[in-house]
Amino acid sequence: MKRKGQLYPRPATGLATGYVVAVGGTAAAALLRWVLCNTVGEIPAFITFYPVVLVSAALGGRGPGLLATFLSALAAACFLIEPRGQLAIAHVADAVGLAIFIAINVAISLLSGRFRLARQATLSASAQLEAIIANMTDALVACDPQGNVLGFNPAALRLHGFSTEAQVPKALDEFHQLFEVTDLGGQPRPIETWPLSRAIRGEVFTDQEVRVRRRDTGQEFIGSFSGTVVPGQDRSTTLAIVTIRDITRHNRLEAALRASEVRYRRLFEAARDGVLLLDIHSQKITDANPFMFDLLGYTHEDLVGKELWEIGFLKDAETSHAAFDRLAREGRIRYEDLPLQTRTGEVREVEFVSNVYDEGGRSVIQCNIRDITRRKQTERQRAQAEEAVRAARTELARANAELEQNVRNRTARLQETIAELEHFSYTITHDMRAPLRAMRGLGGLLLEECSECLHPTRREYIRRIAEAADRMDRLITDALQYSGVVRQQFVLVPVDAGALLRGMLESYPELQPAHANIRIDTALPVVLGNQAGLTQCFSNLLGNAVKFVHPGQTPEVRVWAEAGTREPEPEGQGESDRQADTGDSPGPCPPTPDRLSPLAGRVRIWFEDKGIGIEKEYHDKIWEMFQQLNRSYEGTGIGLALVRKVVERMGGEVGVESEPGHGSRFWVELKRAEGQPGTNP
Repeated sequence: MKRKGQLYPRPATGLATGYVVAVGGTAAAALLRWVLCNTVGEIPAFITFYPVVLVSAALGGRGPGLLATFLSALAAACFLIEPRGQLAIAHVADAVGLAIFIAINVAISLLSGRFRLARQATLSASAQLEAIIANMTDALVACDPQGNVLGFNPAALRLHGFSTEAQVPKALDEFHQLFEVTDLGGQPRPIETWPLSRAIRGEVFTDQEVRVRRRDTGQEFIGSFSGTVVPGQDRSTTLAIVTIRDITRHNRLEAALRASEVRYRRLFEAARDGVLLLDIHSQKITDANPFMFDLLGYTHEDLVGKELWEIGFLKDAETSHAAFDRLAREGRIRYEDLPLQTRTGEVREVEFVSNVYDEGGRSVIQCNIRDITRRKQTERQRAQAEEAVRAARTELARANAELEQNVRNRTARLQETIAELEHFSYTITHDMRAPLRAMRGLGGLLLEECSECLHPTRREYIRRIAEAADRMDRLITDALQYSGVVRQQFVLVPVDAGALLRGMLESYPELQPAHANIRIDTALPVVLGNQAGLTQCFSNLLGNAVKFVHPGQTPEVRVWAEAGTREPEPEGQGESDRQADTGDSPGPCPPTPDRLSPLAGRVRIWFEDKGIGIEKEYHDKIWEMFQQLNRSYEGTGIGLALVRKVVERMGGEVGVESEPGHGSRFWVELKRAEGQPGTNP
């Protein structure tokens, strides 16, 4: 609001001026009276002194006025009333006039003093009122009955976005052009319902809440408007005053509080834990969430107003009071495993936590109850299961120890039995060879000494006995070799397969070029094996390749090596398919990327012949003991079984690819010696 005039009077300066005027004015009034009497004639004695008293009283109040009255009366009595020059009055009329002068001026001085005090008080109150209005946090707007704006206090300027009063619209219509007023829901309000319009019409109201937005800047606030009027003498409105309290932040806080209360109520009602609210003084329940109704079987009305011990949480009232005393001291109590009885008598196990909260200056107790019945049952079942597992483990350990002992005992007995059987078989085979040698020797002597005197049929019998003895001796020899392989401990070392094979071809007569055509097509690798065992394997494979040919046919044998191992062949792929790939001749199957696995560190050595071949159904059976497929060829049926056993003892594998009439391809797969290339010339 505009501040007019001085906030506070300066009484010291006005009082001094009054005294100066009283003294000087009195002298001037006396001189003026003497001059007038000498020029215009006789005039009333006190006519020139009244203005002096009035001015002195007006300026200085009661003191200067009384001083001016006293000095004026003294001057008149001494110099203006007969006898002049003496402090005496000769005529009664002059005395009465002096008395009247003194009385009137004393009255004027006293009244002027009171008027001056009243004026000072009014100025002081006005200044205080202006200071209050200027420092109000609420906005204040004043208008006359015609809608003209008379003033804005600083709070009103800030609230409406003005920096000076010069920017404030002068009339209500101008406000309508600059501002938009709506209700809190955003519905525009007509100008007739604006708070300022209502106050101008003389309405008195409070707390009208509207939203005000400046059209030019978009600045917006929510205000609580109150209006009042200042009536004139005829009770008509002379001034309309509207106060505005900015409640924008308050409304936002209220909206946030309402939203928070809604969220809290939703959480409170949807919580899967029980919640109880209690009054800290009465210790009685004031609210409960729905989960408590389901947990205990009570209704809301059943719970409200009850103490905890009355619904089964605590044993009795004494225990309840003790718990509340502890809660008051510590601010929180917790029970990990609290038994609780429902309305129907069912016992539930709950976890109980109670805290004290401040709710707007009021202490409230909140109890959170979690049903842990199922968890406790699970824990008990788990404990039982763990106990059962421990018992089972103990029993299993006992049974395992007993089993291990039985295995050790049986293994010892088995080893003892095997040793006895090996000794028995070895003894039998050695002891059997002596009679066989005797049979063969005696048969030879009989043929040599009595050949001429024996019938041809009897000579044939003797010859057959000798051949059977030889065959039995070979069978015993092979069995001894197989038994030796089973018992023997193989030490694996790098073995040059190429050098080993070339040495055998040079030292075995039946493998010489005069009897068989054997060639090595590729350089053979250095493998990890046992030299004696490999010699036995290669000897048996080459011997079979040379032996199992058609009568009159020169044996042809090819040997080569390849790195890696073959992938499993597709279902339905057979020997005939491979023969179709290579023509009528068996020929080697060159290693190709799609036929070899990426398994590093292994090599495969092939022995291929053009002999009689083997039917597919016997490809697995030929590796068993005493399997002789063709009796027209000499043999004991132990050679290939011996090959497989020796290769397996060296960590390798064996196999065959063959068809009748198309020869056979036997292979031996072994580990390549570390640090050695795949093949060695």
